[in-house]
Amino acid sequence: MAAVVVTLTLSTPFVAAGAAPTSTEPAATSLAPVIDDQTDLRDITRQIQQHRRAVYVAEQAAAAAVLAHKQAAAAAEADAAARRTAPTRANRHVARPDSRRPARTPATTIVLPVNAGRSAAVVAFALSQVGKPYRWGAVGPNAYDCSGLLVAAFAQVGRRLPHQSGAIAALGRYVPRGQWQAGDVLHSPGHIGLYIGGGRMVHAPRPGKTVSVVRVYGPFTAYRL
Repeated sequence: MAAVVVTLTLSTPFVAAGAAPTSTEPAATSLAPVIDDQTDLRDITRQIQQHRRAVYVAEQAAAAAVLAHKQAAAAAEADAAARRTAPTRANRHVARPDSRRPARTPATTIVLPVNAGRSAAVVAFALSQVGKPYRWGAVGPNAYDCSGLLVAAFAQVGRRLPHQSGAIAALGRYVPRGQWQAGDVLHSPGHIGLYIGGGRMVHAPRPGKTVSVVRVYGPFTAYRL
């Protein structure tokens, strides 16, 4: 018995039952839209991040501007308050006649007593030193401390004095307040000056100040040398 040979020619790829048909197109062709979508997404993400950074910078600049405005307003208010209170403080100080701070009197208003003799020479020299700076331990000619001014003034009439305020006062004779005369020395603990008449004195007050004429202030005691 002769054998029968059957040849089958398939025009389409074999697909197993229940399986999805396979494409004959290259894989790259089907992924191209996906790649394009991913590129667009990255661009959008980058733009969003740039926008957020711009918003953050703008917010920080606005906050800094607001803070600077508040600080400027506070400084202006403080300055205005200081100006408002300044006249009040000045008036309050003037209204206190018992203030310990001496009132400066121009040296040009001093009138020396007539026929004062040696005292006039002492006072005249002390007044000629007005405006020179205070320096501790100095006896002139460019600076003085309180006792140094008296040492230099009395040296003009040949009187040698110790360079110490208490020791100078100890050499003199006590003078009651109603009997003070120009040329008397005025002593208080730790300080000394020269009475020039009219309730005024010339002295070298303290560091940072200059020889000056003031009204007598504080608990001074007068001595006549």
